[in-house]
Amino acid sequence: MIAAAAGCAAEILSLAFAGAKFIAMVTKATKILNGLKAAKKFYNQLGGTMTKVIDKLKKYVKKKSSLKKKEIDALEGLFRAGGKILINAIGIGTCWSLVTASY
Repeated sequence: MIAAAAGCAAEILSLAFAGAKFIAMVTKATKILNGLKAAKKFYNQLGGTMTKVIDKLKKYVKKKSSLKKKEIDALEGLFRAGGKILINAIGIGTCWSLVTASY
């Protein structure tokens, strides 16, 4: 009877652990998808092709003043969105939030 109760408790704990892992996975995927949506928005604002984005990036590096404010904001937004995607894909989004929070 005690062995059965312990076995049952272990089964329930493993289900709870699996459920928590699933929730964490869904949360991580949602953050990545939201980051991709933001990146796509900025990508499209920069012309919607990699050639145009790279051209604007070159201008940003060589002579930032040759770009319009909207283009600069879109480039910076694209970089931020890409960074968030990477950080969330690695699985340290919450840690990053703690490090970058203003206290």
